[in-house]
Amino acid sequence: MTTNRPDLLVERAAQLVQPDYWFNVRGALVLWGDRPRGLRWQPAQEVYLVGNGPMGARLSFLFSQYPQALLAILVVLAVILALLLAILIRRFKRRHHPLVPDED
Repeated sequence: MTTNRPDLLVERAAQLVQPDYWFNVRGALVLWGDRPRGLRWQPAQEVYLVGNGPMGARLSFLFSQYPQALLAILVVLAVILALLLAILIRRFKRRHHPLVPDED
């Protein structure tokens, strides 16, 4: 455990052994706030970084904490790609098959 304030270290050590906190610890890296709901964790990795890591490692940690954000980004990208594909198909049809009537 590390902190920049000795009084906070004693307080956090006492919190860590409380069931609300202890049973939510699932990984090697644990960050927490003042409430058990503020507990964040990440499983152990082969590589440990000290300080600022590469963007990929930061995004991996972010999306492991907020998987809904990753899902939302993927859904938005899928919708954008579907719209782009529909536009390109219509453009292709107009250029290469101008005599075929539209079904719209």
